[in-house]
Amino acid sequence: MPPSKPTKRDESTPPVKPTGAAALPNSATGGEVEVPRLPQIQLLRGMKDLLPSEQAYWDRVRTLAASIARTYGYARIDTPILEDIDLFMRAVGKGTDIIEKEMFA
Repeated sequence: MPPSKPTKRDESTPPVKPTGAAALPNSATGGEVEVPRLPQIQLLRGMKDLLPSEQAYWDRVRTLAASIARTYGYARIDTPILEDIDLFMRAVGKGTDIIEKEMFA
């Protein structure tokens, strides 16, 4: 089954959420000790993780698509998932909406 659509994230939300400290018992004093938590990482807008439960479905889709492409004489090409922002700044300019709103730098 295809995965559900990702929910739209607020543009002002940073990609990493700060978290507070966790209270753990302190056996020496009988009180609690605060231990800082690691930040919770959020997905970049427009990107989605494929979870282990979804892998069989997507492996089948990729295999079928590759087979059809080979049948018609196409070959595989792997391109970068993320690009250096300088490439786009040279191509479309610094002050465009693409750079200001659509790019992660």
